[in-house]
Amino acid sequence: MTNLIRRFCIAIKHDDMSYSNQTEDGILTSHYKYGINKEKEVAARLRRRGYKVSVSQASRGASDVKAEKGSKKWVIQVKASRKATMPGISPDERKRLKIQARTIGATPVLAQVTRGKVRFHSIRIDRRLKA
Repeated sequence: MTNLIRRFCIAIKHDDMSYSNQTEDGILTSHYKYGINKEKEVAARLRRRGYKVSVSQASRGASDVKAEKGSKKWVIQVKASRKATMPGISPDERKRLKIQARTIGATPVLAQVTRGKVRFHSIRIDRRLKA
């Protein structure tokens, strides 16, 4: 019975987008898709402000988005929440992002996304940034 439940996938229609629950077979979760959409939203927002932007494939590295404008160079970890509270970053993710930023001469940035708001926060100097 447990294997049957693990392999079972329910497609959910929510906000005109298809989502599915995670199984051990590797089906994408609604949380994963939500996060990918928010990474794209952050990238689009930065592009509109004149940044040259690239989004990491499959989010395997320390950063989800890289952005450059003039002398400003950011490596960005995007954290999103459907709730009103701003999502945080784990100490391990913080460390990995700082190392990656140092390697390429960029500022490590946390982009917190919730309910249509995006906040950019420098991890290195612990202050809010303006895009």
